[in-house]
Amino acid sequence: MGTLGTVIVDLLVSAFVKDRSKKIDFVLSFIFHAIFGFLMFEFGMIGIVLIFVVDRILSIRKENYSYLYPLGCLVLSAIIGTLVYFIFTIV
Repeated sequence: MGTLGTVIVDLLVSAFVKDRSKKIDFVLSFIFHAIFGFLMFEFGMIGIVLIFVVDRILSIRKENYSYLYPLGCLVLSAIIGTLVYFIFTIV
């Protein structure tokens, strides 16, 4: 859902904002990420905030990445998310 959510957020922001100034893009992107995070509230909000931060950092850097980089981030996020889930479940 994270990748799909980010794609949907980018499409929504580009539909609402024709002149993509950085401040408006940042605010709308955060709002839409938060809305999608509330849909899966418990751990979704944590994931959406992390995805938002990573998305902003990568958009600022604006480098070209191969498909291996996002795949590695996806696997790393899944591992960290699973560990956090198990820690909260045990405690």
